[in-house]
Amino acid sequence: MEYKMCYDPEHPNAASNGLIREHTIIAAKALGSPLPKGSEVHHHTKDQLVLCENHNYHHLIHVRQRAYEATGDPHKRKCPFCKDWDDPSVMNPFWGTDTGFYHLSCRKEYRREQWRINRI
Repeated sequence: MEYKMCYDPEHPNAASNGLIREHTIIAAKALGSPLPKGSEVHHHTKDQLVLCENHNYHHLIHVRQRAYEATGDPHKRKCPFCKDWDDPSVMNPFWGTDTGFYHLSCRKEYRREQWRINRI
């Protein structure tokens, strides 16, 4: 997605070069104060903004949005090995994440194939 950038070096949320994303300015105006440190703005349009408490929450919104668009169910997750969408309860989570899941059988097959390729 392309972000419209504005030059406003006086804005508290502006980067050191004075640039700030337009949707960040809009969200700060709606909030009535600068955005809290570490927060991010998720948006589809100028009229659809969500203030996220941190990057991880913002990422989760994108994960759930992709799942909903692909399957109609925001809870589904895509296995990176077989590319199928499935319920996370029948998948294994990647260590240290609550958004990445995989099928154990797909990962085993992938590793077997990698071992076979590297052995040749």
